[in-house]
Amino acid sequence: MLNQLRHCAEGIIAKILMAFLLLSFVIWGIGDIFRSGAGGATIVATVGGRKITTAEYQHALRYKMEQLSEQLGKAFNPALLKQLGIGIMVREEMINHALVSNEASNMGLNASDDALIAEIYKNPAFFDKDGHFDKNIYLATLKARNLSEVTYISELREDMATRLLAETVSNGLLVPNAFINYSYQAQQQQRVADIYQLSVSTIPAVQAASEAEIKNYYDSHSQHFMNPELRSISYMDIKLSDIQKKVEIDETAIKAVYEEHKADFHRPEQRDLEQMLFEKEADAKNASDMLKKGEKFASVAHNANLVNKDKTAMGLVAMQDLPSETGKQVFALKQGEISPVLKSDFGFHIFKVNKILPDRTLSLEEARPDIVRDLKQAKAQEQIAQIANQTIDNLAGGMNFEDAAGKINANITHLNDITHESKNTAIADYDTLITAGFSMNQGEHSQALPYGDGSYFIVKADKVKPASPKPLAEVKDKIAAILKQEKIQTSLKAKANDMVALLKAGKPVEGITPIISGAIKRTSEATENGKVKLPKILVSEIFKAKAGDVTAAYPATLNDYLFAKVEKILPANADAKNREAMEKVADTLKTELANESVDSYLRYLRKKQHVDINEAAFSSKEEE
Repeated sequence: MLNQLRHCAEGIIAKILMAFLLLSFVIWGIGDIFRSGAGGATIVATVGGRKITTAEYQHALRYKMEQLSEQLGKAFNPALLKQLGIGIMVREEMINHALVSNEASNMGLNASDDALIAEIYKNPAFFDKDGHFDKNIYLATLKARNLSEVTYISELREDMATRLLAETVSNGLLVPNAFINYSYQAQQQQRVADIYQLSVSTIPAVQAASEAEIKNYYDSHSQHFMNPELRSISYMDIKLSDIQKKVEIDETAIKAVYEEHKADFHRPEQRDLEQMLFEKEADAKNASDMLKKGEKFASVAHNANLVNKDKTAMGLVAMQDLPSETGKQVFALKQGEISPVLKSDFGFHIFKVNKILPDRTLSLEEARPDIVRDLKQAKAQEQIAQIANQTIDNLAGGMNFEDAAGKINANITHLNDITHESKNTAIADYDTLITAGFSMNQGEHSQALPYGDGSYFIVKADKVKPASPKPLAEVKDKIAAILKQEKIQTSLKAKANDMVALLKAGKPVEGITPIISGAIKRTSEATENGKVKLPKILVSEIFKAKAGDVTAAYPATLNDYLFAKVEKILPANADAKNREAMEKVADTLKTELANESVDSYLRYLRKKQHVDINEAAFSSKEEE
């Protein structure tokens, strides 16, 4: 569970886990997805008795969409979810996680309290800007996700047990040395070859295209010389912020949240601290002596040789926020007192207690602003989906676009005569809007499309002006250049093929010498001087050839062809100098073997636990 709140391991095992079991739920992860489902909802799948509801599936799909949107930026549009089969992938990820989680539970796997504490304390999601665990950040993060500490720890315990089982499946896998050596040889061996380059300077000048040739080419390829399609589109904004302003929260609901989540409003004893941190003990003792003589803390800090010269104020901290070696001693001080020199792994400390806030639970009035804010946001998110769906229903029922927008007080924006390649950085999610606008026929409207902030927009294609061929006079010079280049390519290819035939027949080739004679690697991309690029297909053929073979000729650029004669095969050395390369090959093979092992284990669990998928429910939700 809770991938974003997990300190992930590195190496092969972590890659396997991320690839097969705990994929892509980057906000809070699978565990939170299972936690968030509503009772009585339609079931998308049943995994060994554990039900995955449509609410859980939509929750997961939304997180996947947010992840793709963050990764792809402007290139993202919601249509990708269906085009790439994201819905099926998300469903399979949820099923896989449920399979392993069920098995871990059946086997009695359980994370100890010490392991849980260690997992929480090493989680970067709860670190302050100095890289230390911060209890306030921890509590605030849970609160932001509407999670109590008890619920989070319960989910984390299940998640750790699930990961433990997955790691067990992947541990101890061995790849035979013979197979590693074979793969290493296949990847690292080299070829000694002569590479020939036939350039445009070696062929006679070609004649310019005639008027008739240009006209014939235009008639046959006019679709390549088009004015772009132009569209005028409109879109209405359904903004979450507008709805949130109108939401009213019942006092009963505020009190209910407060009572139900009272533990989240607990604040342990905190102290407003200042700190001097020293690298050398002698400097710390000197500063302590000056303080004992009555000098002010700020004055001593200003003149002392501190590690934290520009940041002595720590603000409010709890005991667990301090190094374990100093926490109890600092929290034994009274308000206004200064500690002796205290040692920790970070150095030598002197603390001053400015203020003490006792252990307490926030009152309802103190907690009210946060509760109201969270309830308003949740209610607005619920209402905006209903409003967007109702608007789509109104449009489907025949209401015109302007009336549908007016019914919900949504603004309409018009964009006239735009192309699919148009850019407008002033409009949020503009690329998604344009993609939708160009995917419809004139007069049609889109579904409600989400913004990143939870808002929606609905797009309508007002007017479509189809693409049209440009006049011949406008593209005449471009066509002439194309025809000239085609003639050059035809002449070059014919001469290159003739030279290849001579080399294969063992006859001398006049007027051309190798541009390189030497070792070629499978990963080679250019000649030694880097001036001539090697086509991948040529390198591939070189490594398929035997000694003495001649390759076919391949275009390297528009103005030259390359071909090669293989002279010798050089086996890869397996000495100490190449140990790192062999280890990389071994690691890759181990990862692939581990992936296959986990995949096989998941197939075994599917048969053991029985997975039942409600295809009708899944398909209906995938279409939404």
